[in-house]
Amino acid sequence: PDKILINGFYWNGSSWKVQGKIINFSGQELGAVNPSQSGQNYYPVSAVLKNGNFVFIWEQDTGGRDIMGQLFNSSFQKVGNEFKVNLDAHLKSYKPKVESFSDGKFAVTWNTKESGYNYDVYLQLFDENASKLGDAYQVSAEANKNENGSNLAILDSDSMIITWGANYDNG
Repeated sequence: PDKILINGFYWNGSSWKVQGKIINFSGQELGAVNPSQSGQNYYPVSAVLKNGNFVFIWEQDTGGRDIMGQLFNSSFQKVGNEFKVNLDAHLKSYKPKVESFSDGKFAVTWNTKESGYNYDVYLQLFDENASKLGDAYQVSAEANKNENGSNLAILDSDSMIITWGANYDNG
């Protein structure tokens, strides 16, 4: 790779916003990523796709917490519309992770607060155009347990490893 995408979120005086900056290895800024945003926005992550496009994913709070995404081309222009990663608007979703496969598809994991202090880890797969491939599904071991802090990695074989922390009541 000859570019680096740096993600971050910042306070603009009235709300939290996400952004990304693309720089080369000399530190020269080549472009910026600023998805349209409403509400409070946190925890941006990104992944470069096989075709040179990249996907930018973040957590958005507009009264509920959703995981949102935007596809960008290699010239840092938006491709299509923002898309919602998670399904349930009534559940609060947090801290996304994203990784790309060798064929340009990508995977997103996130934590969803089911009830009380119980979190579960979910996965949604997408094609290279950011269209969902099937439905999101729970990958953590047990429903309504405190399973959170997911991490996602794609292996050379295009298999996934998804890890998370858990705090079970064994009593």
